[in-house]
Amino acid sequence: MRFLLAILTFATVFATPNNVLISGSGGGIGVEAVKCFHEHGWKVWAGYNRTRPADLEGIDGVELIHLDVTSDASVEACLEAIVESDGKLDVLVNNAGIGLFGSEEMIGIEESQKLFDINFFGCQRLIQAAAPTMKARKYGKIINVSSTSGVRAVPGIGMYAATKFALEAISESLAVSLSPWNIKVSLVEPGPVKTPWSVSSRVFPQGHESFISSLHKLCSESLANGQDPREVGELIFEIATEVNPDMRYQTSEGVKKTVGSKHHDLTGNQLRDQMLHLFKDLLEKP
Repeated sequence: MRFLLAILTFATVFATPNNVLISGSGGGIGVEAVKCFHEHGWKVWAGYNRTRPADLEGIDGVELIHLDVTSDASVEACLEAIVESDGKLDVLVNNAGIGLFGSEEMIGIEESQKLFDINFFGCQRLIQAAAPTMKARKYGKIINVSSTSGVRAVPGIGMYAATKFALEAISESLAVSLSPWNIKVSLVEPGPVKTPWSVSSRVFPQGHESFISSLHKLCSESLANGQDPREVGELIFEIATEVNPDMRYQTSEGVKKTVGSKHHDLTGNQLRDQMLHLFKDLLEKP
């Protein structure tokens, strides 16, 4: 009987073309993810805020939709448009985000709140808006794009890491609490990816000017030699099509090594000392 019900549920879910909403589709990982889903015949809703992605203009099956994840009204309007058009949402990809460089003790509360409003509360808004239609159909996948910064914090990017730590936390919880409705929740943890992330990041050099400037330069160089965003987009698509996806995915062998070393360092001393060594020449002496 259970097997029959599973078949009926499967048939109901896939009776119409699959669809996906991807936030942060203005460039980088978002654009590549849109292309991957589209190439496999999915209906894609490409959410963008400031930059309308020229690469995605005029593609049949790709709907460009304005989406400001910091606005309740914008998020609600986006989900209403999707449900009105397609009657459902199969997969939500929370990809929108922004970086911030600065000494954590010097960054103002207002700036920290702006960062959280995009990177964390933006995801929460979309999850809360998407959950009702997924629950009603007892089917859905939520894929949250985190980072190695969601596992360990690099000095000078600690506030950004805080937003990703928070995203990891709610994802762990939601992976359990949404399971009765057959809603799967997964995290994607990229390392440096070849995107203009550092260029679009906010920079607050106060307190450690030379350190923050050097760190920003190092990150820009690392991203220039980083992972192809296409690989991350393909991984996101693979997660969306897995029947029982894992809760966490690292995007490369290097990232697996980084994440694994953190989980084995129970005192945190190894990571702390490693960071002190890496940044000793950049840190200003008191």
